[in-house]
Amino acid sequence: GYDTVTRTLSSFVGNIGNVAKTRSMWIFVRTMGDAWSHVSVQLTLSTHPHLVLLAGSQLLGHYFANIVKCVCDLIVKRHEAGENHGVVILPMGFANDILELRMLFSEIMDLIASGDYDVSWDSIPKIAAKLKPSMAALFDVIPRDVQYEICFGGRERHTTKVDLPTVSTDRLLLRFVEIELQRRRQLGLIKEDFFHGTCYPMAYQARSSNPTDFDCDLAYTLGRAAGILVDLGKPGQLVHASRLERDVDEWQIRGIPLTCLLRTEAEEDCNEHRI
Repeated sequence: GYDTVTRTLSSFVGNIGNVAKTRSMWIFVRTMGDAWSHVSVQLTLSTHPHLVLLAGSQLLGHYFANIVKCVCDLIVKRHEAGENHGVVILPMGFANDILELRMLFSEIMDLIASGDYDVSWDSIPKIAAKLKPSMAALFDVIPRDVQYEICFGGRERHTTKVDLPTVSTDRLLLRFVEIELQRRRQLGLIKEDFFHGTCYPMAYQARSSNPTDFDCDLAYTLGRAAGILVDLGKPGQLVHASRLERDVDEWQIRGIPLTCLLRTEAEEDCNEHRI
């Protein structure tokens, strides 16, 4: 449940913050969730990381150069204050909110769909050679194993789309931050090599956690409500609980028809109805 996930990951992030301070390093933490992740927001409220990256406009997105500049500016300012450590949180789906990466993903998927590429490391240079110059330059800087995740991570899960949970966005961002800091050092904007960064993915850590009391109460409530709806002859309903901020005996439940939640998502060969 949400409460279990956020409490468990918050304990991880708290420990990560202590490690970052002890070892004087920056740690990029990739958490579960899409670009507008409620999990990342709750982690931020609970642990107060130095930077959290979330989506802006659903349509406009972010420019990668602006994101890298923002991260590097923060790193430099903290260095000037004598603090060479920090924690950066970004959800898995944040990569899809970066305009350059969104264009890169789209172009790669079009190439793979129109060509016959084996799922192997040897196919990556062939795909890179057919990219547009701007996208090829971006793709060339991305770490080799992240290139593989972008190209074939989705195919290994039997989907034609980029599988964002398998893309190491944290490592990708760290690579560009290192390049930007090196550029500033060569231009004389910063004088010393003070940055040490690493990544810590937290995509699946909370899946085996013991549920909190709140999640247990919520599970029992939803299960009992589902049984009541079936007993009343009301199938095809989604159980909804409200007033969860109050005591359990003040919670309210109701049924919502599943048909209200259906939407059509176009696939390559057919249309599928997904909730």
